[in-house]
Amino acid sequence: MQEESTTITQGNGTFSLRVSSPDAAHLVRVIHQGVNYDQKADASGRVDVEVFDAVDRVPGLAARVSMAQVESRDTGLLVTEMYEVVNGSSPPVTQRSPANFEFSVPSNATLESFQARRRTGIWVNVQPSQGPGREGRYAVDYPIRPGDTLFRFAYRLPYSGTASLKISPAYPLESFAVAHPLALEFKSQHSADFTSPGVSHGLRLEQLTNKSGLIRDIPAFEISGGASVGMSQQAQNRVESDTNPAIPTGAQSTAAPESSGAWGLIVAGVVFLAAIIFAVWRKRAGRQRAASSMQQITGSAR
Repeated sequence: MQEESTTITQGNGTFSLRVSSPDAAHLVRVIHQGVNYDQKADASGRVDVEVFDAVDRVPGLAARVSMAQVESRDTGLLVTEMYEVVNGSSPPVTQRSPANFEFSVPSNATLESFQARRRTGIWVNVQPSQGPGREGRYAVDYPIRPGDTLFRFAYRLPYSGTASLKISPAYPLESFAVAHPLALEFKSQHSADFTSPGVSHGLRLEQLTNKSGLIRDIPAFEISGGASVGMSQQAQNRVESDTNPAIPTGAQSTAAPESSGAWGLIVAGVVFLAAIIFAVWRKRAGRQRAASSMQQITGSAR
């Protein structure tokens, strides 16, 4: 994308933007307290952009659903972890911190990609930071806005037929599951830790048994077996629409290798897991609005 027009809101929040190509697709970006709020502008001539004040920490953040997809490849074991973090703050505020999302990968793993998006937004590639002396530990500076924020990252492990995995969640979880091809065997340390609700698109789901509220620790589990086939091409086509390749200005434009469609597996597995519950945006005091139209984009922020 290329930046076409910029402006600053007036004292009462009104603004005006002129564009030279009204027939082209446009993305309106409102920046408030260092956080971007993006909204597509279409031919309808008007779009609302919700803007929130930013704070260092929002108490009580949790991930409503989390999943680890495991596949064996010729080059090793590919693991894709996915999280839906819910910010239900009231009044609604955005959490902005250099370590908004902290995660770990095994010391012998190679991190391949990290992506994030708002529930109604588009995937962007984000570059995690690694502090000195923190091997395998990363932090991501990606704002957690009110509502749902989706995170997914992929890493590769050496694999010779068996591997032990220990997932460390960034936030407390309401639900966690492992998805793996039928060619791979799954075994938890204790048989009562996981149950298998079924198979979706050639992937067996192993759901963590949760009887005590939020999940803060995930038991280790073992993966073994031969090469996997992963999702069928038809299944990948069905979930491709969930991974819009468009990326807003300022984000990296390199596509995440082999991870497209991974979050779609969670949606495909909702019949078995019944775990995805998307938060409703709260409209309370402290929210600001920006409205726009196509040829001359005008609006106000309150």
